[in-house]
Amino acid sequence: QGDHIKALEYFQRSLKITEEIGNKLVSASIMRNIGLIHYKQGNFPKALEYCKKSLVTTQEKGVLEKEKKSCQCLYDTYKAMGNGLEALVYIERIQVIDDSLNAVETAKTLQRMEFAKVMVADSLNHIAEDEKNLLIHEAELRKKSTTRNIALAGGLALLFLSWGLYNRSK
Repeated sequence: QGDHIKALEYFQRSLKITEEIGNKLVSASIMRNIGLIHYKQGNFPKALEYCKKSLVTTQEKGVLEKEKKSCQCLYDTYKAMGNGLEALVYIERIQVIDDSLNAVETAKTLQRMEFAKVMVADSLNHIAEDEKNLLIHEAELRKKSTTRNIALAGGLALLFLSWGLYNRSK
């Protein structure tokens, strides 16, 4: 809402609480937000201080998305200060992180595709097995039906033969 003083006050309180409970990753996000507020206020040394602390923590934790945000804060601050060399360091780091994130996403996509492939193959195997079982069942039914029909025809033939013999002997 534009009230940077109030925002800083609440972020400082939040930072103290997260540091007390030992949640370093949330602390890093809060430090980056404090750095961003100092950046918006033009207090670049404080912005650098907090964004660097945030960066160290995110690197320790290995969370690339948050590390990228910390680098972005540092890039913006150095750029605003007119320090192109330092800004370049962080924009290059952002590009490296983007490449890593893209590689991770590509690996996840390939993993999902491989999983889908396995699932489709498994489904096709189940369908083939079901079709095989259905054909076996149909063959068994035909065999039973044929056996029943032969028995019925034999029984009818025996009945007609017996009836014919009975009528002949009268």
